[in-house]
Amino acid sequence: MPAEVKGAAPRILWDRVNDRLHARRGSRFLALTSGGTIPDNGLYDVFVAETDLKVGTLDEEFVTESLPGDVFLLGSHAWKIVKVRSDRVLVEDAQGMSPTIPFWKGEHPSRSWELGLAVGRLRRDAAERLDAPDFVAWATDACGLDARAAGAMRAWLVKAGEILDGVPDDQGIVVESFSDEMGGRHAMIHAVFGMRINGAWGMVLREKLRRVFGIVAEASHVDDGILLSFAPGQVPPAPERLVTLVAPEEVDTLLGSALIGTPLFATRFRHCAIRALFIPRMSRGQRTPAYLQRLKADALLESVGGQPEFPVVAETLRECFNDALDVTRLKRLLERLHDGEMWRRHVDTPLPSPFVYPLLLAWDWAYLGAGHAEERRSDAVTMRKAWSVAAGPLRPEIVAAVEAELQKTSPDRRARDANELAGILDDLGDLTAAEIAARALDDGEGMIAALAAEHRVLVLEFPSGRKAWAGATDAALYGSLATDAGLERVTLRLLRTRGPVTAAWLAERYGLPADAATGALERLTARGLVRRGAFLAEAPAPQYVHIAVLDEIQRRQVHARRVPRPVASAEQFSAFLLRRHHLHPDHRLAGPPGVLASLELLQGEDLPVRVWEQDLLPARVENYEREWLDRLGLAGEMAWTVFDKAPGERGRSPRVGTALRENIGWLRENGSPPPELDARVKNVFLHLQLRGASFAQDLGRATGLSTPDVLSALWELFWAGLVTPDTFSAIVAGAGAPRSDGERGPARRRRPRRGQARGLLAQLPPIGRWTALAEEEALSPEEREEARAQLLLARYGVLTREVARGDWATLRHTLLRMEYGGEVVRGYFVEGLSGEQYALEDSLADLAAAPRRAEPHVLVNLADPANLWGRAWPLSRLDGGRLGVARLPHAWLIVRAGRPVVLVENYGRELTPLAGFAAVDLPGTVRALQTLMERPLTLRPVRRLEVLGWDGRPVRDTPAFAAFVEAGFSADGSRLTWDGYPGPRP
Repeated sequence: MPAEVKGAAPRILWDRVNDRLHARRGSRFLALTSGGTIPDNGLYDVFVAETDLKVGTLDEEFVTESLPGDVFLLGSHAWKIVKVRSDRVLVEDAQGMSPTIPFWKGEHPSRSWELGLAVGRLRRDAAERLDAPDFVAWATDACGLDARAAGAMRAWLVKAGEILDGVPDDQGIVVESFSDEMGGRHAMIHAVFGMRINGAWGMVLREKLRRVFGIVAEASHVDDGILLSFAPGQVPPAPERLVTLVAPEEVDTLLGSALIGTPLFATRFRHCAIRALFIPRMSRGQRTPAYLQRLKADALLESVGGQPEFPVVAETLRECFNDALDVTRLKRLLERLHDGEMWRRHVDTPLPSPFVYPLLLAWDWAYLGAGHAEERRSDAVTMRKAWSVAAGPLRPEIVAAVEAELQKTSPDRRARDANELAGILDDLGDLTAAEIAARALDDGEGMIAALAAEHRVLVLEFPSGRKAWAGATDAALYGSLATDAGLERVTLRLLRTRGPVTAAWLAERYGLPADAATGALERLTARGLVRRGAFLAEAPAPQYVHIAVLDEIQRRQVHARRVPRPVASAEQFSAFLLRRHHLHPDHRLAGPPGVLASLELLQGEDLPVRVWEQDLLPARVENYEREWLDRLGLAGEMAWTVFDKAPGERGRSPRVGTALRENIGWLRENGSPPPELDARVKNVFLHLQLRGASFAQDLGRATGLSTPDVLSALWELFWAGLVTPDTFSAIVAGAGAPRSDGERGPARRRRPRRGQARGLLAQLPPIGRWTALAEEEALSPEEREEARAQLLLARYGVLTREVARGDWATLRHTLLRMEYGGEVVRGYFVEGLSGEQYALEDSLADLAAAPRRAEPHVLVNLADPANLWGRAWPLSRLDGGRLGVARLPHAWLIVRAGRPVVLVENYGRELTPLAGFAAVDLPGTVRALQTLMERPLTLRPVRRLEVLGWDGRPVRDTPAFAAFVEAGFSADGSRLTWDGYPGPRP
């Protein structure tokens, strides 16, 4: 035992002559006070000074890095450190001072081997069912997921298939390689076996790379993989070799060497030394501070030099091999990989896939070596550039400002002397005399002459006739301009300091063939360093821009659009929605085009069948007629179906929705899987798919079924979301009619012979043909979420968490991408809603429009998607009490200038004045109710209005009674009635 480690003397005496053990002085007391196998957690108790009140615990490292007077947060209260003792921290109230956040360090729990195998099997099973129509149902039954979680899992698997060409599971491993902006290479080994396996594998790979290739790689790990990061200039082995780089028989030797010096080994060594009584837990009646235990353990480890034969080192290695890591199963995994029992695949991606993000964002515990977090090589990897949304049009003035800074033409970046000009030439490459003059504050020609005299620059003449100056060290680079590699290097340096350019501009600059310039730009695009698109409207497409330059331009554009704007009130936003949805009398539409424009804003919403014609469309379109709606269906513009059917629900649904034909496919993607169909219904469906749009009579002749049987099958297919009729009239007939003849029972009308008269039909068939809803090519998750965002933006103009509903986390990520693409604006536009809001630019101008002096009273159905009262904002009574009301179709809201005035419930029987009601609103309220009876009888929600109560009292006993009677309502006992014709007055 080394004597130079104070306090770490042997605890027993070995009599080698007689082969006996004897206790040394103090050994018995040490065993009583310091024995035990549970390691100290290194926590300090926190007490309020001069009291015995304990308020929490702090990590030892946080305490050692803190000083008296520091303020930290514990729970929800800020405390100031008064004094630090050997075993506790004394604090006092910080009196509102700004605190720091403490930290606690410990070992991160790992996924077990068995759980890793289960995760791999689940991935494999889910990937095999990815294209199955019953994927959501399988995920619900097998995994206990709801529809939203099943959709997220499906999107994750689709993304893995697109980027990694498959999903890593318990039978295979994927190696993904990519570069960062600084030129460093990274390799991600996607393995699902947990951190105990991946941690040992990462350490072994790191040590193997150091020994064989002389490369010190940075390694980190999580449950789903290992990330190896290589510095620029390092030449790592081929990524596909990494999986089999280490042989199973090398693991023990390599891991033993790799563990020495790691934080894991140091912590476990301290625990073992304390258990072996080399380091006492108690000293002079007090607990040995954790930092002092750590220092003694470090001194002991340094003195023994990490020798494996030393008992504490051997025990530490055993504990690391078997407890912290799982070496046995790692060896078996490597054996299977070497024997070909597991498949492996290598994918080179221009940008890191989202499956690398957990490691790029991991904390210190994920890294398999010492070092500071701010020095991680993986920090050089940028993740945001993987957004799939196309960059929108760039503003020329911002492009010019960024390019002026990068090209050193702005006054504060120009060269002041010859040395600064030499640095500009190194950064920008070749420049003509005129370009140098634009980048020099004083005499540019004099600076060039001084550099030429020192042989630091040279003159280049290109085939285009262009004469330029460049740094002397770039002679070899420009000499290789005729090769693909040389052209790519010159082009890349050129693009790093410029805005969007075209291939023709590059070819003209250097006198290159157009194909060579285009090829070089396309190769840089394939490597993920350059983006192609139409960025500037005045320049011909396609244009090319470096990703770093594009990020800077987009960042400045976003901040330029995030300017302070007037904040609209809830009433202003509600009035804006009334205008946007054409519910305001001055903004109503007319004719079939008006019906189409109204329905476009309501796509994907399931509402009761009668509500479409009795509340939504008559309120938006003047003199609405059903023929206009049927004409849109017959023309193929619109289609009707059920979008959001409850899982397991079969048969008729009380609600239907509509969408444009081109949108109905992606709007139905997240719906429930189609139910099982019987043979008769399946036969009708197959004939409809083969024949195309058909009448019910034609399907009856093709299937051998009677027309009622065919109609029964068609309605079952419609409510299952598989077919749609041409007209809304057919839906009204199917929803309102009793059970069809095909459902009543075995009685059937005999089919007439050819030429025989059928007589008087009890009911005509539905108008129009029937069409099977085709299975369109599924959109990618990003495309579907962007389409959903566009639909909601068109409907509301401004999107927030309360307005959008659904999966806001995914939607806000899509909106953020659209903001960087220049399609939406982010800010705070409407008060009373959550702070993160996105809007269309043109909507903000309409949102700020001033109301008219005499705004009309508008009747809005409570279930109308344009109404946010009762959903985003609460309704209040006259006395200020909160009013809870269900969004049912038999209730309306009377609104004036966006302010809710009266709540109408139970088809007009009960009226409740709201907090915004005033006596002057009473005539307008009555008039708004009377507009219901001005419609044709078929478009009225009720035959006549009956008003029974006002603000919870009989209407006859309220001041509102006189206003209703004066407007023409008939008084009949305690009720008031109105059928559109003035009746006798009392």
